[in-house]
Amino acid sequence: MHMTVEQVRVSLQKTLDEGRSAQLRNRLGQFATPAHLARDVVRCGLQLLGPEVSIRFLDPAFGTGSFYSALLEAQARVSTAAGFEIDSHYGIPAIELWRESGLQLTLDKRSGIVNDPNRADDPEYVVRLIGQVITVSLETMKIVKALPELIIQSPAERIVTED
Repeated sequence: MHMTVEQVRVSLQKTLDEGRSAQLRNRLGQFATPAHLARDVVRCGLQLLGPEVSIRFLDPAFGTGSFYSALLEAQARVSTAAGFEIDSHYGIPAIELWRESGLQLTLDKRSGIVNDPNRADDPEYVVRLIGQVITVSLETMKIVKALPELIIQSPAERIVTED
């Protein structure tokens, strides 16, 4: 079964978060926006702007791109897209994930935050991380296959009128 970019992004986010302690993520200010919240914010913004507006997207704390993903899922007209990330632990995989989308994602090298999987204190880290990525991918595929068909009604279909 083919995974959507959003499914891959969510899986990637989970794997990256597991590679950092909650204490370190909090110290660095790494808080991922839940996908459902990003979709709601994007949907609300697009309703306010209208369907004909060309979007210029900018995310100053990109992470893995929950808002960008929500924008693309909404099939908005995106004229330009840029993002910034200070943490290469999230930024490097995000660059790879969104490489062909037209997004210009910039890492701030001045932050001093590096993504170096070679740990002298834990030589098996990379092997374990690869195993975790594979496990998350396989489990995600099982979950997606088990999901019921999603039927989305337009807002007009949800309106109930009284006679």
